[in-house]
Amino acid sequence: MFSGITRGTRQVVAKRSFEGRVDFIVELEDELSAGLQLGASVACDGVCLTVAGIEGTRALFQVVAETL
Repeated sequence: MFSGITRGTRQVVAKRSFEGRVDFIVELEDELSAGLQLGASVACDGVCLTVAGIEGTRALFQVVAETL
């Protein structure tokens, strides 16, 4: 059960499909992206996803088929 703090909704700005996974790029605001590091775990709709890339205020999540 997810028991973390919900910080609101964020926009998925890009989605790329590959064999066996989907990449999502999510736009975060400065407050949420400050201090964010590669490998950090971020709850997205109750599912913890690992940050695979960071560019400015955008975070990349690579989601494998089992998670989808």
